[in-house]
Amino acid sequence: MRGRAVLALMALLFLPAAAGADEVSTLVDKVVANYGGRQKLAAIRTLHETGQISSLRTGQTGTVERWFASPDRLRLDTRYPNGEEESRILDKTIAYKNGAPAQGPLVTATKLQAARFRLPLLLSEKPPKLTGTTPEGWKVLAVDLGEGMIVEAQIDPAQALIRRSRGLLSMGGQIMEFVTDYDDFRKVDGVLVAHREGHAAMGITTGESRLDKVEINSALGDGVFKP
Repeated sequence: MRGRAVLALMALLFLPAAAGADEVSTLVDKVVANYGGRQKLAAIRTLHETGQISSLRTGQTGTVERWFASPDRLRLDTRYPNGEEESRILDKTIAYKNGAPAQGPLVTATKLQAARFRLPLLLSEKPPKLTGTTPEGWKVLAVDLGEGMIVEAQIDPAQALIRRSRGLLSMGGQIMEFVTDYDDFRKVDGVLVAHREGHAAMGITTGESRLDKVEINSALGDGVFKP
Protein backbone atom coordinates (compact mmCIF):
# COMPACT_ATOMS: atom_id res chain seq x y z
CA MET A 1 0.00 0.00 0.00
CA ARG A 2 2.82 2.34 0.88
CA GLY A 3 4.45 1.75 -2.50
CA ARG A 4 1.22 2.51 -4.27
CA ALA A 5 0.77 5.68 -2.26
CA VAL A 6 4.25 6.86 -3.20
CA LEU A 7 3.59 6.14 -6.88
CA ALA A 8 0.30 8.01 -6.70
CA LEU A 9 1.99 11.01 -5.07
CA MET A 10 4.71 11.04 -7.75
CA ALA A 11 2.05 10.97 -10.44
CA LEU A 12 0.34 13.99 -8.89
CA LEU A 13 3.64 15.89 -8.63
CA PHE A 14 4.48 15.33 -12.28
CA LEU A 15 0.98 16.03 -13.59
CA PRO A 16 1.23 19.85 -13.60
CA ALA A 17 4.52 19.78 -15.53
CA ALA A 18 3.13 17.36 -18.09
CA ALA A 19 -0.07 19.37 -18.43
CA GLY A 20 1.98 22.55 -18.88
CA ALA A 21 4.10 20.92 -21.58
CA ASP A 22 0.95 19.75 -23.37
CA GLU A 23 -0.52 23.25 -23.18
CA VAL A 24 2.61 24.80 -24.69
CA SER A 25 2.86 22.18 -27.43
CA THR A 26 -0.80 22.60 -28.39
CA LEU A 27 -0.53 26.39 -28.44
CA VAL A 28 2.65 26.35 -30.55
CA ASP A 29 1.03 23.96 -33.03
CA LYS A 30 -1.96 26.31 -33.36
CA VAL A 31 0.27 29.33 -33.91
CA VAL A 32 2.45 27.60 -36.51
CA ALA A 33 -0.64 26.40 -38.40
CA ASN A 34 -2.22 29.87 -38.29
CA TYR A 35 0.92 31.51 -39.70
CA GLY A 36 0.97 29.16 -42.68
CA GLY A 37 2.18 25.81 -41.38
CA ARG A 38 5.62 24.49 -40.61
CA GLN A 39 6.41 23.59 -44.21
CA LYS A 40 5.74 27.10 -45.52
CA LEU A 41 7.49 28.79 -42.60
CA ALA A 42 10.57 26.56 -42.92
CA ALA A 43 10.69 27.32 -46.66
CA ILE A 44 11.16 31.07 -46.03
CA ARG A 45 14.75 31.79 -47.02
CA THR A 46 14.50 35.57 -47.44
CA LEU A 47 12.22 38.48 -46.65
CA HIS A 48 12.27 41.93 -48.22
CA GLU A 49 9.98 44.54 -46.67
CA THR A 50 9.39 48.22 -47.39
CA GLY A 51 7.14 50.72 -45.67
CA GLN A 52 6.81 53.79 -43.47
CA ILE A 53 8.32 54.36 -40.03
CA SER A 54 7.41 57.07 -37.54
CA SER A 55 9.63 58.33 -34.73
CA LEU A 56 8.13 59.79 -31.57
CA ARG A 57 11.50 61.30 -30.71
CA THR A 58 11.61 63.52 -33.80
CA GLY A 59 7.94 63.56 -34.81
CA GLN A 60 9.05 62.55 -38.32
CA THR A 61 7.68 59.88 -40.63
CA GLY A 62 10.19 58.32 -42.98
CA THR A 63 10.85 55.16 -44.93
CA VAL A 64 12.02 51.78 -43.73
CA GLU A 65 13.48 48.93 -45.76
CA ARG A 66 14.32 45.55 -44.24
CA TRP A 67 16.11 42.51 -45.63
CA PHE A 68 16.27 39.19 -43.81
CA ALA A 69 17.97 35.92 -44.77
CA SER A 70 17.17 33.04 -42.46
CA PRO A 71 18.35 32.43 -39.84
CA ASP A 72 20.81 35.16 -38.91
CA ARG A 73 21.33 37.84 -41.55
CA LEU A 74 19.45 41.12 -41.29
CA ARG A 75 19.59 44.67 -42.62
CA LEU A 76 17.45 47.59 -41.43
CA ASP A 77 17.63 50.94 -43.26
CA THR A 78 15.64 53.99 -42.14
CA ARG A 79 15.52 57.46 -43.71
CA TYR A 80 13.71 60.59 -42.51
CA PRO A 81 12.86 63.86 -44.31
CA ASN A 82 15.18 65.83 -41.99
CA GLY A 83 18.12 63.88 -43.44
CA GLU A 84 18.53 61.50 -40.51
CA GLU A 85 19.46 58.01 -41.70
CA GLU A 86 20.47 54.77 -40.04
CA SER A 87 21.61 51.40 -41.36
CA ARG A 88 22.05 48.34 -39.16
CA ILE A 89 23.42 45.08 -40.54
CA LEU A 90 23.85 41.64 -39.02
CA ASP A 91 25.87 39.16 -41.05
CA LYS A 92 25.69 36.09 -38.81
CA THR A 93 28.07 37.06 -35.98
CA ILE A 94 29.29 40.39 -37.43
CA ALA A 95 27.30 43.61 -37.12
CA TYR A 96 27.61 47.12 -38.54
CA LYS A 97 25.97 50.44 -37.79
CA ASN A 98 26.11 53.12 -40.48
CA GLY A 99 28.95 51.27 -42.18
CA ALA A 100 31.18 50.93 -39.11
CA PRO A 101 31.77 47.66 -37.26
CA ALA A 102 29.55 47.35 -34.18
CA GLN A 103 30.50 45.83 -30.84
CA GLY A 104 28.91 44.66 -27.61
CA PRO A 105 25.20 45.24 -26.96
CA LEU A 106 24.47 46.44 -30.49
CA VAL A 107 25.53 43.08 -31.91
CA THR A 108 23.36 41.02 -29.58
CA ALA A 109 20.45 43.47 -29.83
CA THR A 110 20.50 43.04 -33.61
CA LYS A 111 20.59 39.26 -33.14
CA LEU A 112 17.41 39.60 -31.08
CA GLN A 113 15.82 41.57 -33.91
CA ALA A 114 16.75 38.86 -36.39
CA ALA A 115 15.26 36.16 -34.14
CA ARG A 116 11.84 37.79 -34.08
CA PHE A 117 11.64 37.70 -37.88
CA ARG A 118 11.25 33.92 -37.63
CA LEU A 119 9.45 33.79 -34.31
CA PRO A 120 6.57 31.42 -35.19
CA LEU A 121 9.01 28.82 -36.53
CA LEU A 122 11.47 29.46 -33.70
CA LEU A 123 8.83 28.44 -31.16
CA SER A 124 8.61 25.01 -32.79
CA GLU A 125 12.39 24.58 -33.08
CA LYS A 126 13.45 25.56 -29.57
CA PRO A 127 10.95 24.33 -26.95
CA PRO A 128 9.67 27.46 -25.17
CA LYS A 129 8.66 27.79 -21.55
CA LEU A 130 5.28 29.10 -20.46
CA THR A 131 6.28 31.92 -18.11
CA GLY A 132 2.97 33.63 -17.43
CA THR A 133 -0.16 35.34 -18.71
CA THR A 134 -0.49 39.05 -19.55
CA PRO A 135 -3.35 41.24 -18.30
CA GLU A 136 -4.88 40.85 -21.78
CA GLY A 137 -5.00 37.07 -21.28
CA TRP A 138 -2.13 36.39 -23.69
CA LYS A 139 0.13 33.43 -22.95
CA VAL A 140 3.81 34.27 -22.61
CA LEU A 141 6.22 31.75 -24.18
CA ALA A 142 9.95 32.36 -23.68
CA VAL A 143 12.86 30.97 -25.71
CA ASP A 144 16.43 31.09 -24.37
CA LEU A 145 18.75 31.93 -27.28
CA GLY A 146 21.95 31.85 -25.23
CA GLU A 147 24.49 34.70 -24.91
CA GLY A 148 22.18 36.33 -22.36
CA MET A 149 19.35 36.64 -24.91
CA ILE A 150 15.73 35.64 -24.34
CA VAL A 151 12.89 36.26 -26.77
CA GLU A 152 9.27 36.12 -25.64
CA ALA A 153 6.15 35.63 -27.71
CA GLN A 154 2.94 36.92 -26.13
CA ILE A 155 0.17 34.93 -27.78
CA ASP A 156 -3.57 35.50 -27.99
CA PRO A 157 -4.67 31.86 -27.55
CA ALA A 158 -8.17 32.46 -28.95
CA GLN A 159 -6.78 33.65 -32.31
CA ALA A 160 -3.38 31.90 -32.23
CA LEU A 161 -1.69 35.23 -32.98
CA ILE A 162 1.60 36.58 -31.64
CA ARG A 163 0.44 39.98 -30.41
CA ARG A 164 3.74 41.09 -28.91
CA SER A 165 7.37 40.01 -28.83
CA ARG A 166 9.81 41.01 -26.13
CA GLY A 167 13.55 40.69 -26.51
CA LEU A 168 15.55 40.63 -23.30
CA LEU A 169 19.31 41.10 -23.25
CA SER A 170 21.28 40.54 -20.05
CA MET A 171 24.69 42.18 -19.97
CA GLY A 172 26.81 43.23 -17.00
CA GLY A 173 24.02 42.65 -14.52
CA GLN A 174 21.61 44.87 -16.45
CA ILE A 175 18.58 43.90 -18.55
CA MET A 176 17.85 45.63 -21.85
CA GLU A 177 14.29 45.27 -23.16
CA PHE A 178 12.98 45.65 -26.73
CA VAL A 179 9.23 45.28 -27.38
CA THR A 180 7.30 44.96 -30.65
CA ASP A 181 3.50 44.92 -30.88
CA TYR A 182 1.91 43.33 -33.95
CA ASP A 183 -1.29 44.21 -35.80
CA ASP A 184 -2.83 44.38 -39.31
CA PHE A 185 -2.21 40.72 -40.14
CA ARG A 186 -2.33 39.77 -43.84
CA LYS A 187 -1.41 36.69 -45.83
CA VAL A 188 1.58 36.92 -48.19
CA ASP A 189 2.14 33.83 -50.33
CA GLY A 190 0.18 31.82 -47.77
CA VAL A 191 2.17 33.13 -44.79
CA LEU A 192 0.60 35.42 -42.18
CA VAL A 193 2.56 38.65 -41.76
CA ALA A 194 1.89 41.57 -39.41
CA HIS A 195 1.92 44.78 -41.47
CA ARG A 196 1.91 47.12 -38.49
CA GLU A 197 4.45 47.08 -35.66
CA GLY A 198 4.63 49.27 -32.59
CA HIS A 199 8.12 49.68 -31.12
CA ALA A 200 9.36 50.33 -27.60
CA ALA A 201 12.73 50.10 -25.86
CA MET A 202 13.45 50.09 -22.13
CA GLY A 203 9.78 50.84 -21.40
CA ILE A 204 9.62 53.88 -23.71
CA THR A 205 7.49 53.85 -26.88
CA THR A 206 9.70 54.86 -29.81
CA GLY A 207 7.35 54.73 -32.81
CA GLU A 208 5.77 52.36 -35.29
CA SER A 209 6.33 50.77 -38.68
CA ARG A 210 3.70 50.15 -41.36
CA LEU A 211 4.69 47.81 -44.17
CA ASP A 212 3.54 48.54 -47.72
CA LYS A 213 5.18 45.58 -49.42
CA VAL A 214 6.45 42.20 -48.25
CA GLU A 215 8.30 39.84 -50.58
CA ILE A 216 9.10 36.25 -49.62
CA ASN A 217 12.06 34.41 -51.16
CA SER A 218 13.01 37.18 -53.57
CA ALA A 219 16.66 37.48 -54.60
CA LEU A 220 18.42 39.92 -52.27
CA GLY A 221 21.77 40.33 -53.99
CA ASP A 222 25.26 39.57 -52.72
CA GLY A 223 26.02 42.96 -51.17
CA VAL A 224 22.89 43.46 -49.08
CA PHE A 225 24.51 42.34 -45.83
CA LYS A 226 27.72 44.28 -46.33
CA PRO A 227 28.23 47.96 -45.37
